Amino acid sequence: MVLWLAGAARAEVVISEFMADNATTLADQQRAYSDWIELHNSGPEAVNLEGWFLTDTETNRTQWRLPAQNLSAGAHLVVFASGKNVTTPG
Repeated sequence: MVLWLAGAARAEVVISEFMADNATTLADQQRAYSDWIELHNSGPEAVNLEGWFLTDTETNRTQWRLPAQNLSAGAHLVVFASGKNVTTPG
C-alpha cells in the first residue's frame, strides 16, 4: 500500500498502521470489519488531503482518492478498505 500525492506539495503524512484480514479489531459505520489503513500527520501543520490517493499498484497511482479534509498536526485518520466508496469523513 502506497500513499501518493498528485502534485508537488510535500507533507509529513505516513501510513502508520495497516490491518489486513480484519475480523474483530475495528468496525466501520455499518459495523462491518473491513481491512483498514491508518494515516498519521507527523508534521507541525494541518494537511488537506485533497488530491491524495492510496494505491496498491505501481501502474495506477490514483486508484483510491482520499476525501478532501484537513488532517491536523499529530492527528490520525483511519481509512477503511471496504470497497463501499464512502467518502464522508468519520
